[in-house]
Amino acid sequence: MSDTTIHTAAWLINPDCTPVAGGSLLVRDGLIAATGTLAELKTRYSATVVEHHDCAILPGFVNAHTHLELTHFPSWRLRTHVDYNPRRFSDWVIQLIKITRGLHAEDFRSSLVEGVRKCVESGTTAVGDMVSRYDLLPSYNVPPIRGRLFFEALGHDPARYRERLDQALTAAEGLRGGNLVSGLSPHTAYTTGEINLPLIRAASMSNGLPLAIHVSESQAESDFIFDTSGPLAEELYPFVGWEQYLMPPRHCSSTELLDRHGLLSP
Repeated sequence: MSDTTIHTAAWLINPDCTPVAGGSLLVRDGLIAATGTLAELKTRYSATVVEHHDCAILPGFVNAHTHLELTHFPSWRLRTHVDYNPRRFSDWVIQLIKITRGLHAEDFRSSLVEGVRKCVESGTTAVGDMVSRYDLLPSYNVPPIRGRLFFEALGHDPARYRERLDQALTAAEGLRGGNLVSGLSPHTAYTTGEINLPLIRAASMSNGLPLAIHVSESQAESDFIFDTSGPLAEELYPFVGWEQYLMPPRHCSSTELLDRHGLLSP
């Protein structure tokens, strides 16, 4: 026996149509089966009516770029006593690394669950989430959300990068058939070595996985990519022990660098 319910509200909004005052949806087994006014649906169907007073029913929002595992970042700042206000983008990146280095798997899990819950409660039903911790995948189902998970693979050492990329592909394979689909992310043009960009592009192409990347987010990034100068080269790279991977000046932008290696191609 099917589970059928009529949901009615002050307005039914479909971006492709004129809003319907007193609009309603017939939901059968979790799928929208019919739309119309409440009177129209009650005439055609026998079903329980759920009224949403002074509300509008509309399609769920989509947040195309999220970091749900970092939802608790404000409270982590206080708990770890790294609660200062960064003046520059590079300061914030270093602060983020300092904080997350001292966290445990359960910290990230509870943060992710809270992020998913906040999305659903605010009407966001699909996300494009950047994922750095592959062990968190089961937590996306409580409550359920749809979207695409972009598994981050970053770093410079080619051998370690291939290992990380293999782990990302294994995680991506495990998502097949559910509400979530997979993608890959090289994170940024300054946290993934140029030698590794062709690797993630090849993995993307051969596995049919789209790519997402942070690009041209700050002047610091532009300076670093163009001539290996600025706070990313002088502060971030020494902080994470990447001095040996500093590149000669490339005299190009981040988008030009990515395009050289085919990451902007369809």
